[in-house]
Amino acid sequence: MAKKINSDLIQPDKTICYICNKPIFGNADPHHIFGGTANREKSDVDDFVVMVHRTCHRWIHDHPFILPKDEIRDSYLQQKARCQKIWEKHCGTREEFIERYGRSFIDELEWRKHGKKNTNQ
Repeated sequence: MAKKINSDLIQPDKTICYICNKPIFGNADPHHIFGGTANREKSDVDDFVVMVHRTCHRWIHDHPFILPKDEIRDSYLQQKARCQKIWEKHCGTREEFIERYGRSFIDELEWRKHGKKNTNQ
């Protein structure tokens, strides 16, 4: 990877929760945009970590099924696709991103919009 992402591109104001966009007073947690054991470490290296209220963070991980499944999936895909676009602009190609993170979230979001199945996973 040629460059590191400037975290301000992802979350310019770390005092505002990335999930609910409200000011963070008190407890905040870091949230890795790309989760899972391997991707969490890559998120740390690439600076894909945002600050969220502790309650919002617990909600993301413990209670994501309150919203309709498609809405959750689309929200996560949009978040990841936005970060992928920033990565591609500042660090490398789409192919390099796929090699690093296992798939293209931009392509997956497009496929979902058009009702197609992702063959890139």
